[in-house]
Amino acid sequence: MNCALLKEVVMDFMVEKRSEVLDKVSHDAPGGLLADILAATSRKFNQDGARDDDFNVMRISDLRKEVHGKGLDIDGSRETLMLLSKRRLDFNV
Repeated sequence: MNCALLKEVVMDFMVEKRSEVLDKVSHDAPGGLLADILAATSRKFNQDGARDDDFNVMRISDLRKEVHGKGLDIDGSRETLMLLSKRRLDFNV
């Protein structure tokens, strides 16, 4: 399991157990975690309204499939995978 996938699993756990996490975790988390928490929350509570090309809320495994299907390297952070997916979509290559 790589870091991006592990981070996603942790975010999903935090959303599922949000009350317990708020009670027990320090509130000075790095700012970059906010986007990951919002993505996990969106996946959990807005599954029906998500678009197929909404890279911001896609799971790491789905982003990897998207990037792999385009013949690109699948190793990287969520941001890297999103960038590669969007770039290929924009250029329609």
